[in-house]
Amino acid sequence: TNSPYILMNGTLSETATQIRTLGEMLGVKDHADGLADYAERVLTATHNIAQKRGAEKPLKVYSARGADGLETGLAGSIHTEVLEWVGATNAAQDAGENLMTRVSMEQLMLWQPDVIITLDENFYQEIGKNPLWQRIKAVQEGRIYKAPKLPFGWLDQPPSFNRLLGASWLSHVLYPELMPAERYNKAVIEYYARFYQHYLSEEALISLTTGA
Repeated sequence: TNSPYILMNGTLSETATQIRTLGEMLGVKDHADGLADYAERVLTATHNIAQKRGAEKPLKVYSARGADGLETGLAGSIHTEVLEWVGATNAAQDAGENLMTRVSMEQLMLWQPDVIITLDENFYQEIGKNPLWQRIKAVQEGRIYKAPKLPFGWLDQPPSFNRLLGASWLSHVLYPELMPAERYNKAVIEYYARFYQHYLSEEALISLTTGA
């Protein structure tokens, strides 16, 4: 196309660097520095937060994608990077690396994840009614969570700056004693103010994070 472009490292750990680089290119360095500082604070607070629980074994988490929940990201996949960033164990980590894949119910029964997360509303509503899924530990214990996705998915879709929200959300969902509600809510409110110039009311915050 003969159009100039830049291809940047899209990994979660490089978020602050990405923001600062874009700020310099677009001539808005001061604004970008504020966003990058926020990104660094969130990433520092959430990185391997599971390890702060001491000797307790990290939770095994399955990222259920697609309408039937049988698509997931393997170890190192950008789509499950938030999960691995907070120090949880990807239930699919031994099935391969760096890709998305389809899995079977038989495989899930062998993995027996402690927690299931999804972005799909229909799957979230139906999983508890499905007798096959009821044989999974996470379903039996009611540890199924639908990640928020406004205005973009917080865990991916796309895998961009919005994952900063996902890092705070997942830390709060999995380890609420380490990311209590007050701290989590503050992080979400600040993100919306800084990145979207939108100031969330208490009611809007509840609706946003619970889907109510």
